[in-house]
Amino acid sequence: MDCVMYTFQKFAGGDKTWNVKYTPSTNVFKCSCQMFETIGIPCCHTFSVMKAMNQHHIPETLIMQRWTRNVKDISEVESSSTATTPNITQIARYGALSSKGSRMSYYASLSTEGYNEANVAIDKLTIQMKGLLPSSSTTMEENVHRIRTQSRVQVKDPVIAATKGPVVSIDATHLTGSLKGVLLIASAKDGDSKIYPLAFGFAASECKGSWTWFLSELKKGIGSPQDLVIVSDRHRGIISAMNEVFPYAQHAFCVFHIAQKFRRSSKNQSLAREFFYNACYQHRRDDCDIDLQQMAACNQRYYNDVMKIGVDKFTNAYCPKNRYQMMSTQLAESMNSALLDLRKLLSQPLQSRFGI
Repeated sequence: MDCVMYTFQKFAGGDKTWNVKYTPSTNVFKCSCQMFETIGIPCCHTFSVMKAMNQHHIPETLIMQRWTRNVKDISEVESSSTATTPNITQIARYGALSSKGSRMSYYASLSTEGYNEANVAIDKLTIQMKGLLPSSSTTMEENVHRIRTQSRVQVKDPVIAATKGPVVSIDATHLTGSLKGVLLIASAKDGDSKIYPLAFGFAASECKGSWTWFLSELKKGIGSPQDLVIVSDRHRGIISAMNEVFPYAQHAFCVFHIAQKFRRSSKNQSLAREFFYNACYQHRRDDCDIDLQQMAACNQRYYNDVMKIGVDKFTNAYCPKNRYQMMSTQLAESMNSALLDLRKLLSQPLQSRFGI
């Protein structure tokens, strides 16, 4: 039997049905609801078939490349992949080539000579690519319009993408009571994207010694996971303490603290900051490079300053470990805001306990 067809119908839901076609030889599922083709996530009908087939693991054919680590450097698209239909493979190719074309167009637009040369080269290459296909020119134009529409409309991100992984945000806030000092906080996110406090501690001041002690105590609780990423505001004490306590963890920086260094009176400050934020949140390195080059065109000084920090410290695409879109210390800042009225009260138990 080459393939098996399963039909689903909602109980008391009318005549609407969904058909799932399963091919055992290639382990490929295709549902008429097309949820996998649109947002890249298998539908409940497919999981029902997997349950009926007694499959305990999600096959590779139901995991799109865009959800894996390889999406950061997608220079080639596997044409023989069985995870997608030929139509989806063509959309992926179109997206990859469009990214390369955007980068080329940016450099070509900087000069008249580059624009003219690129214009002629694109026309020649377009004619050459058309010659590789047996279809008529009219059909190809319609296909280009269809692929462009599908790549912009159909392939989209999921509605909910829960944050996961060992990503910790650390920050410090000042106590406002009679007992002066700082409150050191470490926070993370759980599987439901809710704030999960990990640790807190009191110190006399925010310095290397305080952070070394705090991170050492934190390490006792969470260990040193291989994919650990710690996000901070680039305080010098944190940088020194991280090198000593978590030498193999990825120390990432808050993009908003970096952007605050931009002077408001500088030339094209707002536009440069916009390109900076775009570059930070990009998933693919080609797109990140384009935004950084556009930032340099707006304000070369800003570009030089952020590149000295290290592109792997503030961008999602170049980070060697997965930041899961946690680009700032917003978790710790949220904890600080929640404790705003309690900072004065926090020092009172300490005074009564130690007689300060």
